This record gives sequence, structure tokens and C-alpha cells, in this order.
Amino acid sequence: MNFPCYVSAGGLGDSVSGLYAACGLADQGGEGNTVVFHTRHPSWLASFSHPNLVLAPHLDNQPMGPDMNEGYDAQLHYAQSRKQHYCTNLGRQYVIEGVRPARPRYHTELPFVLEPSLSPYVVLSPFSAYSSRAWPLMHWVRLAIRLGEAGFHVVVLDSNEEKMAPFQHTGASWWFGMHPSWVMGCLEHAAAVVANDSGLAHAAGLLGTPTVAVMAQLSPLQVFSHTDVQGVIPSASCSPCAWRGDRGWRKPCDDLGCSALHSIPVETVLQRTVSITRPAVSARQVALQQ
Repeated sequence: MNFPCYVSAGGLGDSVSGLYAACGLADQGGEGNTVVFHTRHPSWLASFSHPNLVLAPHLDNQPMGPDMNEGYDAQLHYAQSRKQHYCTNLGRQYVIEGVRPARPRYHTELPFVLEPSLSPYVVLSPFSAYSSRAWPLMHWVRLAIRLGEAGFHVVVLDSNEEKMAPFQHTGASWWFGMHPSWVMGCLEHAAAVVANDSGLAHAAGLLGTPTVAVMAQLSPLQVFSHTDVQGVIPSASCSPCAWRGDRGWRKPCDDLGCSALHSIPVETVLQRTVSITRPAVSARQVALQQ
């Protein structure tokens, strides 16, 4: 018997969270049953697999089973974990108790995509699909400079080249518009990743790469549960403004973005990043070990 499912929300982070829930359903679905997770991001998740789970493309205007994202407002107001909210929806729809988020059991290691001389490197991802979740660009530039001073090569990933100019004098290398498999390989072998509350933070957490997410509107516990992603949040009393019913949903402060997010100091993010970096193994060392 097949248990199809999907996530109506279109972000990469939503697909990653959905993968955890689909794996949890596969664990509880019983022998001989298969969970079919229809995802909008199959290329990003292609290196992962799990028993009794099949990844399939998202199908527009065709039945794909229950939507894990049902009850989004309730998720924002009450859910302790987005992944558990997804699991609860699946368990209710298929009348299966005890569905809990699970990390995919198998992962095919991705190849090194950068020159060995660039290790150890830290990935910065200033991109955010929502301007309200974007830490100011000048903070990212300053962080790149400080990480370089700390002995790391900095790799900046983005969707296009419009933000490249400010980084030109930081010593960082800039990559944009790369294929998902290339990006995932870059994330997997990084000493650390720093991102906004964005899809790349979720992807890095799924890979097990030490990751810092700079965020303000949502709680790191709600967004990044069941991973080792560490959230850096402001001390402002309004944060997290979009989480829990007693706080309610509020739009970003203004067109310039979230003032609480802007208040997070570069040094705070730098210290957290340096504290979690892991020793780098260069591609040359890996080749010699084979």
C-alpha cells in the first residue's frame, strides 16, 4: 500500500522538513507499505534515502495525498516543531499513531566541488526569499572580512550576482546560480555554514554540517527542531513575533525589514560560527586515503 504525501508550501526548507516527516511516517507505516513523498525539490534531496520511502516530483493539479502543511496558522501559533506538525497531520490522515520526525537513514556522500587549497572554508548565504528575514548585507560583508581574518576562506552562495559587488574586496569567492547537487556538495564539506532563516540553512542541517541561522521572526526550536542548526536571535522583546498565539502574527516592521534582526551584531554571529566549525578534510587528503 502506498501512502502519498506532499507539502503545499514551496520553499526548500519546507521540503526538507517534509522529508523528516515522510521518513517518520515510513518508520511507522508498517511492513510492505511505501511512503511516496512528492517534493518540489527532488534535485536537492536526491542523495538521501530511507527504507520504505520513495521521492517523487510534485504534481500540479493532481492528487498527491495529504498536505503536511495543513493548518499553517495553527502551526505558527501553537506548534513546538514544524516537523512534528507535519507528522501529526500525516498520522491523523492515515490513522497511524506515534509518527515522529526522523532523519533519512542513508546519504550518498557528495563530491568535493572546490579546490583543496580553499579548505577550511565557511559558506555564507545572504539570500532570503523574504526580505524581512534577511540580515543586512553590510553585516554579511563584515562577517566575511572577520572570518578571513580568523583564517577561513569564505564562500558566498546566492541565487544571482546582484549582491556580488560589496564582497569584491573581502577575499571571498562568489558562486551563484549553481546546480543543486553542486551547492549540496559545497555545503557538505564546509567547516561551517551561516545563513538566514532560509532553505540553505535547512539543507546544511540535513547534511549535518555545523550551521548558524541568523533569524528573528520565528523560534529556532520551531523551525530547526531535530537538527543541530544553531539559531542566533536578537534580544529584542518583539522576537519571535510570528510565533505563538499570545504574540500573534505581525508583518515586518517596514519596507526596510526587521529592526530586531538588524540589531544582531556581527561579532555575535562570528563567535558562534567559529565555536562550531569542524576540522576540514581536503579533497587531496580524501584522494590519498582511497
